[in-house]
Amino acid sequence: MGNQQFKCPTEATPTPGAPFTCVISCIDPSGKNKFELRNVDGSPRCVSKDDPDVSVHLVPVPVVQRSDTKAFSIDSLKSTDEEAYGRYSKEFDRFKAEMVVAAGNIDRDREIQAASAAVLAAAGRDQATVDAAAANYLRVTGNPDAAAYTVDRGIRKDLDTATDRFVEEYRFLMNQSNQQQDTLDLITTVKDNLFSVKDDLEYSVGTFDKQISDIQNQINKNKRVHEQAVDYGAWMMFGLNIAVVLALLYTIWVLGSKFTKKSPSTTAPPGGGGAPTRKTTKHTASVFRTVERVASG
Repeated sequence: MGNQQFKCPTEATPTPGAPFTCVISCIDPSGKNKFELRNVDGSPRCVSKDDPDVSVHLVPVPVVQRSDTKAFSIDSLKSTDEEAYGRYSKEFDRFKAEMVVAAGNIDRDREIQAASAAVLAAAGRDQATVDAAAANYLRVTGNPDAAAYTVDRGIRKDLDTATDRFVEEYRFLMNQSNQQQDTLDLITTVKDNLFSVKDDLEYSVGTFDKQISDIQNQINKNKRVHEQAVDYGAWMMFGLNIAVVLALLYTIWVLGSKFTKKSPSTTAPPGGGGAPTRKTTKHTASVFRTVERVASG
């Protein structure tokens, strides 16, 4: 019998999670919409990419046993495997019928969304534009009184959703604005405090510099006074020494004068040697020794 293989027709694909079964491929026969194969609650379904709420359920069909590797269609099974052909053709017809309904639902939803967007866009414009948008929305949604200008639940829901979104955005912007204002106020306060501290520091540094300058000037004055006092003391010592020397010289002169007056000279008598001179007293000798020590010292 050759090498047997288990394959799916070209219109089908292997079922995810279910070996040896096939499901119809998620292709819209009209080619307008896009569907993809998904597992929803454990079952394979073709789910619309544009509207996930729209889907078509799939029924797994057993794979076809083939002896060749060539691709085959469901119609080709009619002549080779009538049983497989019956299963696949029945599932394919059901799938196509449901896909047409699903595609119609997607198109209708899109039309309703467009009509709803037109109603929202007409808000605030002239009355004729508003009435035309509302009438078109009522016609699309199937309201029998399309000419009447009444807002049904769909429009109310869209308007409420849009209003809530705008209110949330407004609140967010207001909160952000308040936070930015608080931040700005804080920065302004910090800046003012920094400038105040800067002024205080400049004043303190200036005052400190002046105090240091005053202290330095006072030190210089004290130094000059001290130097002058030292110089004055040196001159006083020198003057005192001179005065002492002069006093000693005066004392010597006075004592010499007195001594000269109290000691008359004697002449030798004629014809003989002269008489001996008068001896100096102990008191006078002591005075002369004192004067000599002072003069030599």
